[in-house]
Amino acid sequence: MLENKISDSYRLLAKILFFCSGEVIALAKLVHEIEFLNENGAKNDVHMCGSFRHCIHIIQGSLRSTNMQVQMLGIHVLKTCAQRELTEVSQTETHSFMILLGELLGDVFDLMQTALKNCSSQESVNVIDDCLKLLFLFHTLAQSQKYQQEATVLLLDALLMVFYLSDENASQVANRYLFP
Repeated sequence: MLENKISDSYRLLAKILFFCSGEVIALAKLVHEIEFLNENGAKNDVHMCGSFRHCIHIIQGSLRSTNMQVQMLGIHVLKTCAQRELTEVSQTETHSFMILLGELLGDVFDLMQTALKNCSSQESVNVIDDCLKLLFLFHTLAQSQKYQQEATVLLLDALLMVFYLSDENASQVANRYLFP
């Protein structure tokens, strides 16, 4: 009975975190679009820029969490928003989601690297999988914009990192069992 309550509480908290993270991403996109379209003056731009940075810090908090499930939710929300961005094919000139995602790419790479080094659980594999899917979506979104070459380089860097670190981990495991 107690285990069911904990499980239900966890599911509820996960749904709340998922919803709130999605709303923060939507707010960041909106703030960036308002900032881009606003011509009123520098005072308002400072507030908008601060709001945009605050939204980024909130999302970074989920990606930098020590809890693997929170990290997975953060990546999943970003991936879901990227998929939505692809299907909506927004014709705005601001590319707000790409700007937001560009600010978070360093955290995505850090998360992948950490998961690859501790690749001992299915959760780590899922995090790596979702990070790669997010980078593929970023690459696809960038194809219609002026920074497609940079997106390709980032994707190749991520794939090389996965191959290199996973090969390094496999060598360590082999050495542990072959040379005790």
